[in-house]
Amino acid sequence: ASTPTPTLACISKHRRTRPEPSHEPGARTEGPMRADPSPGALKVLFMSANPADTPRLAIDRELKAIRVAIRARATETQPLIASVGAMAAGELLLELHRERPHVVHISGHGWPKGLVLEAPSGGIELVTPEALAGVLTTCSELRLVVLNACHSAPHARVIARSGLACIAVEGVLAAQSAIAFTEGAYLA
Repeated sequence: ASTPTPTLACISKHRRTRPEPSHEPGARTEGPMRADPSPGALKVLFMSANPADTPRLAIDRELKAIRVAIRARATETQPLIASVGAMAAGELLLELHRERPHVVHISGHGWPKGLVLEAPSGGIELVTPEALAGVLTTCSELRLVVLNACHSAPHARVIARSGLACIAVEGVLAAQSAIAFTEGAYLA
């Protein structure tokens, strides 16, 4: 039996108007983005989770693909990219309010019942579509959510109902396809 081909789900509703990496737990590759003197700079928050009990992901390669794609399209204003590895559910809200990003990119595993994040114990914690959307909508600057994880389209549908654009995966995404997914999302 062959593995089904994943499909990209780009889900968006009309947006309401609203005023080289280390992936150790809590690690940050760059300082807070809002300290940048350039107010027009694109701000991307890359968050990843790859708990010990899950297959290894190429997260460093994915982050590099984002940096290359964004910088290739940048004009005179350089984009700002912050990265947080070993993401736990509670860290998302903290990082959203610290960084105030325009784009949130979440890389990790997804199961039909939720996205896989790190539990405080180092194990697995599933985050439901409703819980993720609830946290994301607290950031007024946020415009786009990229979910590079298997079975993330249900999350995208719930996130889109809140007015945010979201790019996600319908079904299973092979590890080698994750980098191509990321490149396609940022070079489109």
